[in-house]
Amino acid sequence: MHPKAGTILRLFRTETGYVSGQHISRELGVSRTAIWKHISALRNDGYFIEAVPSRGYRLVSSPDNIYQGEVTAHLEGARIGSTRQGLGVAGRSQSVLFGCTAPRNNAA
Repeated sequence: MHPKAGTILRLFRTETGYVSGQHISRELGVSRTAIWKHISALRNDGYFIEAVPSRGYRLVSSPDNIYQGEVTAHLEGARIGSTRQGLGVAGRSQSVLFGCTAPRNNAA
């Protein structure tokens, strides 16, 4: 998922009602055509996004999967979690986390 798509999802979740293409375009600093392409990609990822002329876009439903780009959009500027790794399907979360940690040298 493109980072801008994650930002679009964040806008959908924080704004009430429809979000205009102009507003999204202004927030991201890209053309409305680029917004349309990101919306199309989100739809391909399983997001149901309603588009109404003269009103804008509205997120109706999300897929069951959590995409890394959606999480990353909520962590902008965060010091904790600045390194993220996306996993398709994982077993027990503790096992995955232990596998991601690097051994520490405790010698002082």
